[in-house]
Amino acid sequence: MSDRMNVSTQGLSLDLQPNNDFEVIERGQMDEAQFFQLLHKVNELPFDESLDNEDDCLPYIMVNGKNGNISLSKEDGKQFYCAEVDDNLSLNDAFDIAVGNIVLESGEPETGLAGKLLDWLKKAVILIVMLVVLVIVHEWSGV
Repeated sequence: MSDRMNVSTQGLSLDLQPNNDFEVIERGQMDEAQFFQLLHKVNELPFDESLDNEDDCLPYIMVNGKNGNISLSKEDGKQFYCAEVDDNLSLNDAFDIAVGNIVLESGEPETGLAGKLLDWLKKAVILIVMLVVLVIVHEWSGV
């Protein structure tokens, strides 16, 4: 028996038609076959670029499964944008990541603001340590 995952959507009506609404609709527990059907149906929807703004909600799917929380937004060219990998994905790749067939490593670098600040902080600490070592070596050498 395949694993089940919790699925919810935004920007879609109960019958999976685009409605641009930010209201979250809980789709409940789905097995892999049910989830693939949902993903395929959303993938077949036309992409309306005029709705890609902060006032409208494009079709958006949230999945909680083996890879934790995965978010997929409908993009042009029958693709989904996945924030967790920061890339556009084909239907099959989006499915494989959402259901955990492609396992995301928890140590992947973050690309958001928090990840960038953490990287900057690590570099700053390394630089400070190098300066302290340089001062100590300079003092010990008596120069």
